Amino acid sequence: MAWWQIVLGWGGGIISAVIAASVAVRSARKTPYEALRALVELHDSEHLSDEQRAVLDKAIEWEIGRLAGITNARWRGFWAYVRERVRQLLPAAAPGQRDLFGEQIDQAFQRRPRQPPPSP
Repeated sequence: MAWWQIVLGWGGGIISAVIAASVAVRSARKTPYEALRALVELHDSEHLSDEQRAVLDKAIEWEIGRLAGITNARWRGFWAYVRERVRQLLPAAAPGQRDLFGEQIDQAFQRRPRQPPPSP
């Protein structure tokens, strides 16, 4: 066997494992729309107390805030969308408030002006 056959064999196995894992994670995770729909259906059921409805109201407000953040970020561009998705994956406060890692995320995705190459 040539060296390139070995490299392609291992590389193909690793790439196929990454693809399979990403498909499994994506199919196991609910979209925000599905989560919001489930909360609204639960809110409309008749066997809930006022306290339980208040908790569901807060949860629905949270999901609407997440959807609004994602939608607004999509309109602002690719990196704004990526920043918002990372922000939503990390531990966070209520929508509209700064989360635990907000400043670090903003610094990581901040655009830096291009510097001209040094002259010889």
